[in-house]
Amino acid sequence: MIERFLKFIRNKENNDLSVEVIKENKEVLLEQEIAKIKENPEEDIILTEKEQNNSQNKILKSEIEKIEYHLPPLELLDIKINSNQVESKKILVESAQKLQRILYSFGVKSKVENVSIGPTITTYEIRLEEGISVNKVKKIKDDLALNLGTKIIDIKIIPEKQLVGIETERRDKEIVKFGEIIKTEEFENSTSKLTVGLGKDIYGKYKIIDIEKTSHMLISGTTGSGKSMFLHILINSILYKAKPNEVKFLMIDTKVVELSLYNKIPHLLVPVIIDKRKALGALAWLCQEMQNRYAILK
Repeated sequence: MIERFLKFIRNKENNDLSVEVIKENKEVLLEQEIAKIKENPEEDIILTEKEQNNSQNKILKSEIEKIEYHLPPLELLDIKINSNQVESKKILVESAQKLQRILYSFGVKSKVENVSIGPTITTYEIRLEEGISVNKVKKIKDDLALNLGTKIIDIKIIPEKQLVGIETERRDKEIVKFGEIIKTEEFENSTSKLTVGLGKDIYGKYKIIDIEKTSHMLISGTTGSGKSMFLHILINSILYKAKPNEVKFLMIDTKVVELSLYNKIPHLLVPVIIDKRKALGALAWLCQEMQNRYAILK
């Protein structure tokens, strides 16, 4: 445990504490314990190695918490939006009118009432005239795609608006940047230290969640679908919200490809674990810690 905190101190950049100061604290602590034994010879005081470590850890924790820590500045991130990736209002109006004409040519009388732009999908919300079946629109899905010159992702009902949504693939897909997500009011005003900026939904709205309310989380997907990217976003969102004394990470990366770059962050409980045997021990410790917390809450 002592070595863990010493490594933390070494990895923390620009702190005012030195390893020598920590070692001096250890020596002073041991001298105090020896003096206590001398003052109470009638008491059988035996300091085990575990007890010494526990008392030393308390001192080290208090010293480490005194380190002034500043959350990362937004200037580190790219928050500029590429104007070339944002479809102009004129193009949207023209495409909406074109869609309405195509639907009418297939006998579907309707009106486009709204257009929502997402990062990769544009959603046209249309209101059908009375007597027009939604299935009739779905049957001409391929014809619509051919005439619009773009892929149609889905045609679905929007119950709360009593409209039909036609989702089409954007030609110029937008790159959603991490910087623009954490700069939103929803992220900045969130009080939870476990706030995570997910990205944008198909309507172009930012999605912010509190993983404290998600209980357990399983991340799955095919190769190249964005699992690692989501993991980095999750970690960095917390780094922009929480200080080292508020949140601790225990990272396991036996493939040694994704998490090694986080080895110097002060939020780590221990350095990133890359050994499989140590990983098993860490998971066993986590299970024990979970049981201990259950017992405390009980």
